[in-house]
Amino acid sequence: YSEVGRWAGSSGTVTVDGAGSTWTNRISLVVGRYGTGRLDILNGGSVSIGGASIGYYTNSRGTVTVDGAGSLWNRGHLDVGRGGNGTLEILNGGSVSNTWGSVAAGVNSSGTVTVDGPGSSWTNSELYLGGYGMGTLDILNGGSVSSNRVYIGRSSDGNGAVTVDGTGSTWTIGSDLHVGREGTGSLTILNGGSVLDANAYIGYYPGSAGTVTVDGTGSTWTNSINLYVGREGTGSLTIQDGGSVSSLLGVIGYDGAGTATVDGAGSTWRIALLGVGEEGTGTLEILNGGSLWSGVANIGQHVNSSGTVRVDGAGSSWTNDGNMNVGGGRDGPGGSGVLTVSSGAAVDVHGTLTLWGPGTVNLDSGAFSAETITHAHGGTFNFTGGTLQVGTFLGDLTNAGGTLAPGASAGETTISGSYTQGPGGMLQIELGGRLAGDEYDVLAVGGELGLGGTLEVVLIDEFDPGFGDTFDILDWGALTGEFDGVILPSLPSPGLKWDASPLYTTGEISVAAMLMGDVNLSACVNDDDLSLLLANWGPGDEWGEGDFNGSSTVDDDDLSLLLASWGAGCSPAGEAVPEPASALLLLLGFACAARRRMRR
Repeated sequence: YSEVGRWAGSSGTVTVDGAGSTWTNRISLVVGRYGTGRLDILNGGSVSIGGASIGYYTNSRGTVTVDGAGSLWNRGHLDVGRGGNGTLEILNGGSVSNTWGSVAAGVNSSGTVTVDGPGSSWTNSELYLGGYGMGTLDILNGGSVSSNRVYIGRSSDGNGAVTVDGTGSTWTIGSDLHVGREGTGSLTILNGGSVLDANAYIGYYPGSAGTVTVDGTGSTWTNSINLYVGREGTGSLTIQDGGSVSSLLGVIGYDGAGTATVDGAGSTWRIALLGVGEEGTGTLEILNGGSLWSGVANIGQHVNSSGTVRVDGAGSSWTNDGNMNVGGGRDGPGGSGVLTVSSGAAVDVHGTLTLWGPGTVNLDSGAFSAETITHAHGGTFNFTGGTLQVGTFLGDLTNAGGTLAPGASAGETTISGSYTQGPGGMLQIELGGRLAGDEYDVLAVGGELGLGGTLEVVLIDEFDPGFGDTFDILDWGALTGEFDGVILPSLPSPGLKWDASPLYTTGEISVAAMLMGDVNLSACVNDDDLSLLLANWGPGDEWGEGDFNGSSTVDDDDLSLLLASWGAGCSPAGEAVPEPASALLLLLGFACAARRRMRR
């Protein structure tokens, strides 16, 4: 049993310096019992002790430094700041190993541990930071700490803070990490530092407060199993400036109050099963280019819970690979759930979005896509701006000021109820081919289709519609109103125009010719068109063969239509339009008769 700085006002120093220099104490060591004590283990020296306390009683002060590759302090338990002020420094490849460790265990105590530099390491089974005092752990510049179970802010009066800073700085936790177990705890991961644990809890018990910040490119926090933000206390998670977090299960507001923020380009959170407001209050914000990936998500899962998610800012995104519930969970309706998408952000649900009675989705200026959206169980989908892409919408949908873009470029949207488009709304139809619902967009409404606002048709995939192409873009159970404006794209081929006259009767638009008889679409009906028509006399079903009336035969009727438009578009304004010569007409008559005889 040894003590360094035993009495108040006393001061003692022990130095173990150099490879092969050793100090073995089988029972315990106190560095600064009442007074001031110091222990330096340097340049490969080693100390082996049954148990140790640094800064034992109130007003005492103890400092231990383990400095240099091969410098070692091991065995037993370790208290840093048991009742006084304790400092442990592990530097330049030094190593400390103990069974369990406590930093600032006593009332008004203060403890600080620094693990600094590549190869510097601290290994312990259980670690308590801030028992009843203020405990601090800094892992810097490639240092490493390994623990099995960790409590930061262990008791109601305790306060613990951990910083993992720098590329290569790591903290590996085999089992549970509590940030704010009963007291106040914080964990900050900076500049490429990393933390790996199995289960993590931020704000564990009622009255506790925990904060975790993951900041900077390369900074990572990996939870191999669970992450709870606000288990029963208050928890806060911030991922910013390129930091990343991953977990199998993540709950924000399990039975307490939790807040999570993913902020900034490159900031990411990957989570297989996400709950925002499971039985407590949860808030999630994805901002300024941050991104979140989840497998399945529930917002406001159980009765009396409250979940709020906001995805805001250009580049901000949430991709959910499976089903999402708002205002409930897979077992039915729950508490209050709100999802808001705005300011250029994007949410993509690869499965079904279910809106339960207490659930609300607000789409006001971003993008939202889903395979299926249903609010047959209640809930509200406020579509006031932004762009909505959905395969199937079960229920009624009102577009007050956004853009409905059917399917997934291109595709079909089916609405089981009614669709109402207000003056500020837009329906955007993409044409990329001739196959409905696959190569071009279709909107099919089972109930009433109430039209207003704008229809915009756009060409995609370098598609060039031809004469006679017809696109059935609208289907309905009942139709009211008309679009206030229809925007149609320019057709790449000359001589063609859009025909939208059947839009409100059959839901179709088609491609027509600018001039009847203009076989070659040159915008001039002349000898060239006549030659093409004669060369294709007989069976033919294309404008370019001379079948103007769609009879599938190039015959006298088509010839008459061509002659009736002879010269159209060819002469400068104000000049007479030349008529075909009478000899030419006679020749045509003989030629046609001869063709008919030959076919018999």
